[in-house]
Amino acid sequence: MSRDVGIGEILLSDGSRLLLKILIINVRESPLDFMPFGGVNFNVDVVGGISIKELSNEVKGLIRDKPTMLVYPIDGWEIIPIKSHENAMAYTVVDSSNGKFSVKVSA
Repeated sequence: MSRDVGIGEILLSDGSRLLLKILIINVRESPLDFMPFGGVNFNVDVVGGISIKELSNEVKGLIRDKPTMLVYPIDGWEIIPIKSHENAMAYTVVDSSNGKFSVKVSA
């Protein structure tokens, strides 16, 4: 099995761009005996994260003199609408007791 990484992008209404990354860590056959549609059930372990690709000058000005946050702040957060979103998709092929299957994770 390969550990495929999916990378997507989020564009916020203030012009900021975020990267969305996902990684398939492990795929294993589920021990469940009942499969309503036949085939095989899988347990998929995935890790994801968001990082900043680009900040607007407006946002840079707002946070320039702020201290680094070590805990989740209660006050002072604003909701910034998402303008567009490109999904991060990771793919892998898994050998199972019923043959090979393609597994796709999208976030």
